[in-house]
Amino acid sequence: MGVKRRRGRKRARGSRTPMPVALQPDDPGRKHGVSEGTFYAWKSKHSGMAVPDVKQLKALEDKLRTRLRDLANERRRFG
Repeated sequence: MGVKRRRGRKRARGSRTPMPVALQPDDPGRKHGVSEGTFYAWKSKHSGMAVPDVKQLKALEDKLRTRLRDLANERRRFG
């Protein structure tokens, strides 16, 4: 099975620009090439957050991902 890759950081940064109020919900998705469902998932997670908050959330998610990967590797090694 292939691994689904996420979009690069450069593309993700461009989608964090403020959205004009007059835009319809599907317009930002078209502009950045994401589905409507992805747009609403992003909006529900990051709505109302300032840039430092988003950076802190991303750092915590990366830290958790690393720890979980290390734990899984340790369990495989010691059975």
